[in-house]
Amino acid sequence: MAAIVGKQYCLNTVIPILQDLLKDDNSEVRMNVASNMHKLASQVGSEMLSVNLISILTPMTKDTQWRVRMAIFELIGKLAIEFGKETFMRSLASIFFSYLTNTAASVRCMGVTMSGQIGAAFGQEWVTVNLIP
Repeated sequence: MAAIVGKQYCLNTVIPILQDLLKDDNSEVRMNVASNMHKLASQVGSEMLSVNLISILTPMTKDTQWRVRMAIFELIGKLAIEFGKETFMRSLASIFFSYLTNTAASVRCMGVTMSGQIGAAFGQEWVTVNLIP
């Protein structure tokens, strides 16, 4: 639908609705929104990463439900690949790499998988300089 309604409508109307849903009391709602939010990225662009969204995603990496945390880290990884290394390093890297200290093994495992995908997208030099250390 994002392609049909356009970028501005998504930025002004859809993203705020999704931000509210990310705060929902029901963990299934939070998880489903996080699992699918990356689909807007190609239509909306890096403007999607407003300060509001990042301020919502950061505490969600400590959500009480491990499946929600896993969906958030996966979302951040997919957004990294979509927006590129500069945007990732500026806005998402510090949030993303906190998966390493997550208490759920499944979340850490998914983070490692996403790190590999990010590394493949960003190239060997980026992996050597940023990921390996």
